[in-house]
Amino acid sequence: MSRDAGVARVLILDPHPMVARALAVALDRNSDIEVVSTAGSLAEGLPLAAEFHPAVVVVHDPLPDASIAAATQALRASAPDTTVLAVRSKVTHRFAERALAAGAAGVIDRSAQFAVLEHAVRACARGERGVVTRDLLPGAYGRSDLVSDAAHGIANDLTAREREVLRMLDDGYDAAGIAEELVISRNTARNHIQRVLVKLGAHSKLEAVAIARREGLLAR
Repeated sequence: MSRDAGVARVLILDPHPMVARALAVALDRNSDIEVVSTAGSLAEGLPLAAEFHPAVVVVHDPLPDASIAAATQALRASAPDTTVLAVRSKVTHRFAERALAAGAAGVIDRSAQFAVLEHAVRACARGERGVVTRDLLPGAYGRSDLVSDAAHGIANDLTAREREVLRMLDDGYDAAGIAEELVISRNTARNHIQRVLVKLGAHSKLEAVAIARREGLLAR
């Protein structure tokens, strides 16, 4: 099959058909992501990986016929250019370490927002390694050079206006103040703020600022 330039092709392995379908629908909303197929087990997924050569295989742990380590190794053997993004309920540091050691490019919690999944897929497709959710950073692998927070990839997606809004949040502006300063409507200001929160994986303006400071996004 032909590969569209700039489009990350994704294979989803999840033993729950409804979940797999929901993930596929969510990811397919993005023009730069294409879900090529879904499967419920490693045995079903291996021939699909060999056929489609996806950039990313999203693997739910546990699969009925393989651990995350076994699945990662088998998938990479079947399609060497693919990367594996492990998804699991209640991710622990031990699981993340095991998955990354087996060759997975990233690990995220199944409860993460779809936006986090989308950005993690993009990061893995770009070839980033150690893409994990923020709460795993202190413990996964125990080495910061091997752990690349998914928010780092998300930060690269900020537009110039969103960076400006982020700096204003750091200065203490609220939506009304941002609207007045930038001569935009309050609804537009709120939309900018919401997009900043989503892209940084933050749940509040305060958390967004804290993430931005840590990631060095607020340099003047």
